Amino acid sequence: MQELLRDGGHLPDLLRWSWLGLCCVRMRSLIALPAAFVTVVVGCGRDPRGSGATAPVDPRAATSMGSTAPAAPSDPGPGDGGTLSAMAPTVSSATTGSSAPPPAPIDGQLPATDALLLSTKASCPAKICRLEGSLLEALLGTPESRAPAAIWEEDLGAGAAVTFARRADLDVLGVMLAGNIALTADEQKAGATELTTWHAFVAPGGGVALRAKGGPARVVLVVVSAGDPVAAKGATKASPWTARPAPIASVDLASVPDLAWGKGAYHARIGFAAEASPRASLGILKMSPDGVVPPHEHANEWEHMAILQGVGDFVQGTGESEHTLHATSGVIFSVPPTTRHTWRSAGSKEFLGIQLYTPPGPEQRFKKLATSP
Repeated sequence: MQELLRDGGHLPDLLRWSWLGLCCVRMRSLIALPAAFVTVVVGCGRDPRGSGATAPVDPRAATSMGSTAPAAPSDPGPGDGGTLSAMAPTVSSATTGSSAPPPAPIDGQLPATDALLLSTKASCPAKICRLEGSLLEALLGTPESRAPAAIWEEDLGAGAAVTFARRADLDVLGVMLAGNIALTADEQKAGATELTTWHAFVAPGGGVALRAKGGPARVVLVVVSAGDPVAAKGATKASPWTARPAPIASVDLASVPDLAWGKGAYHARIGFAAEASPRASLGILKMSPDGVVPPHEHANEWEHMAILQGVGDFVQGTGESEHTLHATSGVIFSVPPTTRHTWRSAGSKEFLGIQLYTPPGPEQRFKKLATSP
């Protein structure tokens, strides 16, 4: 554990950053903010299945903030529909004072995934990797984290499998990035669900095995609780269920409706909502290189975002507590309820992210936005 101190070696107590390094063949690290702030997963650490050491990443290295409010975006960003702040975001800009052009329209199709990576990684080169006990505890994050979900990229060698034990207190979700995986349920004696690129699944209560078929595979994995801190679950044992809490479901995200608004500058795809995944929604958010998410907050839900592609500034808080993280592809955010936040794109590349809400609900606003004039 290590505190990162900036500004002459001093930060207010509320700005202490805790770091858990976990590095090796694949790299993994976790940087967690205290209760009132966003949890940020970035950079390089250590896969709990390997060894090595890395330096922590200071997420406060970010663009300085100015004091001039820009014009409001002409098209509503995906933050609209939450609780919007009456304050305009403040940025330093050479073009301040002039009306910015609306974000350019983009293709809503999901792209090839070869170059899409997360900085938080774990690898399973062996035949079977059982994600339980101390290994699961390491993957779920630091004890300080209050987030009800943990997200990482799992890289499986050819023929390798990761397994999750039956736990009524945890659900497992995933999004395929590369290769082919056969998903088998514990209670299923024969047959498997075949998953390929951009296929997503939810396994309420865990109790599944994911095996790479025909070569290596990459999958973004999510473990989510009923609302309490998921990091505390790894160190505890839960009684295994005898009847699965809800059916396993899978969906091809490339085939679900493309919900577009802002004249084609913003796109969302909802893979799972409360009906199939009562603890966490899962979807894809895609934005124009110059798209903006207006300042907003969610009254009761955590928002989790795994940035597969994008460059910009993630801003959270207000007034003296406002802080900026310059984020690039691979970063993962978890934003607590009632925390004001916004995204300002750097304008250099399209934004693409896997988005979850715990519990589900805010994702439904995308349907309303897509039907707006």
